[in-house]
Formats: sequence, C-alpha cells, structure tokens
Amino acid sequence: MNIDLIRQQHFVLEHRVSEMLFYYWDPLGFNELEWARDEYDSYVPVVCEMLLDGATSSALCEYFHYVADELMGVGHEQDPASVKKAAELITYWFNENIDQITTLDKVNSDT
Repeated sequence: MNIDLIRQQHFVLEHRVSEMLFYYWDPLGFNELEWARDEYDSYVPVVCEMLLDGATSSALCEYFHYVADELMGVGHEQDPASVKKAAELITYWFNENIDQITTLDKVNSDT
C-alpha cells in the first residue's frame, strides 16, 4: 500500500470528523465563531480510533457525554437528542465512506 494514500485517507477522516464535531456536536456553542474552528480537534484522534475500531453511534454518544460532563463541565447544557444526532451522523458518514477507502486499498495493493 502506498504510504501517501494512507496519509491522505487518514487526513480526510480526521478532517471530516473535525468538521462534524464542530458543526454538529458543539457542546460549547462555538460553531458560529470561525476563530474557534479547532476547538474540538483534541477529541478527533479518539473519535477516529473509535470509528476504526467499529464503534457504534451509542458508543460515540457515551464518549461525547463523558467529554462534555467530565472534561468540559457543560454536560448539563447539552440536549441529549442533539448529541445522539451528532453521533449518528458521524457513524453514518464513516460507514458510508469506509467502503471507498477499502476499495482504494485493494486497487492500490493490486498495482
């Protein structure tokens, strides 16, 4: 497998997860403040690892509640339905796109 392709795929995954955390999860209400665009980037590696390990939207939802409650102290302000929707959106996007990554891996390994 081409190392550049792996890096590109990982970059796309991290970038999309970062966007979805900022625009859909957004426990601090920063998604209209462009200067805060990277506010949740420290959580991206964990979410990506969870997805790659097969996490369900329920598992992501639990992680998001943990982060908001224990690390940010704003869990009481979060709408559980919004958190669930963000987790479902992220897992849906990942599940829809993982086949493309797998296909790229197979095509590249055959060359």
